[in-house]
Amino acid sequence: MIGTLEPYSRQMAEDLFSVFPDWEHFLSVVSEDGLNFFRVEVPPSPGTKNGPLGVTSLCNGEITVYFDSCHRRSGLAAMGYHRPKTWIISYSKALPGPTLVPLTTRQRSQLFSQLTTLEHAGIAPAQAFSVIGRDLPSNARQALTQIAMMLARGQSIADAGQRSGLLLPWEARLVRAAEHGGRLESLYKRLSEHYASRAQLFGRLKSRLIFPFLMLTLATFVAPFPALFQGTIGLSSYLLRAAGPPLLLYGGLRLLALAYRQQLARETGATWAKLLLAIPVLGGLLARQQQRDGLFGLLLLLESGVPILEALPLAGKSVADPLLRARFAGAAAALADGRSVLAETLNRYGVVDDADATALFASGAAAGRLDEAIRHQIRQWDAQLELQWDTLAEWLPRLFYAAVAIFMAWGIVGGYRGMIVPD
Repeated sequence: MIGTLEPYSRQMAEDLFSVFPDWEHFLSVVSEDGLNFFRVEVPPSPGTKNGPLGVTSLCNGEITVYFDSCHRRSGLAAMGYHRPKTWIISYSKALPGPTLVPLTTRQRSQLFSQLTTLEHAGIAPAQAFSVIGRDLPSNARQALTQIAMMLARGQSIADAGQRSGLLLPWEARLVRAAEHGGRLESLYKRLSEHYASRAQLFGRLKSRLIFPFLMLTLATFVAPFPALFQGTIGLSSYLLRAAGPPLLLYGGLRLLALAYRQQLARETGATWAKLLLAIPVLGGLLARQQQRDGLFGLLLLLESGVPILEALPLAGKSVADPLLRARFAGAAAALADGRSVLAETLNRYGVVDDADATALFASGAAAGRLDEAIRHQIRQWDAQLELQWDTLAEWLPRLFYAAVAIFMAWGIVGGYRGMIVPD
């Protein structure tokens, strides 16, 4: 019965019954909008005046715990019960889930590459997860061991991977769809290629920015030196002026990178998403990149056999921008009434804002080859994005050098100005 529940309800039901196994006898399934949720009502002890203790996943995407207090009434209602008060404690999906295992894009590419090889060789998933990842950090190896144990107990790869913290939520959704469609090897291969491409991009950006950052650090140590030499500032002030700017810059970049990773991992944080997208030039690139990633998720779901109406909102959840997620969900709702055309709907809701892409999707949908049309469009966007990222990586060092030159000139002139003694 648990296997028929929607993913979040299934995970919460398994966690609940692992602590209170006897409560599974009181489990019932409630269907709403085509999804199955659970309800557990534990009856009160004999002779008590309290109503049942209930737990349900039906209310507004939350886990709700409630209990009823009731008593007999006299007079006209002597044969019945007074309508009970319901006390509700809600646990939202936004509460922290399993601790996610931090892996770099290169490590994720290697992980899915190894899974591709073993899946192609016909190795059972439980055995595959027990032998891969020897070169990964210790916490990742522990997560792989946990996955292997859960798979041996009959859990699905998607549930085991998400509960261990190894799979990101959007990865788990794709794996769940690929499991049902029998296309795990294809999915693993595409995820490996996706992360390998992303690792190469990040590597180029880092390599081009390391030397300018070192030059900026050197400049911050040189600029306040004249003031230290003439004694107008002390050693502590000198170190603060010298080390402060590069540390603040490095910390800011790390914070932005952390915020982006957390959004992808937890699928929350509208404030951080708006902040990232508001950055000049970089924000536009990130917006286009997330649009591409959303269509990439849609492509993988379609290749796994998921219908388009189910695939659209699931693909939207794989992006960090909450506005883009809402666009995917809105497009799915508009298509559900059966009166909208796919390509026009995607364009109208902003999922695809390119006229050429809209025309391509329209022809692909008409020919029954939407996945091929999306794949072709993603290749075009990848080429454009690679060129734009390379251009950004080429110009950022130049901006750094200009900032270094201005900073050094300002610091040196300001430091020696105090050494000029007027007549």
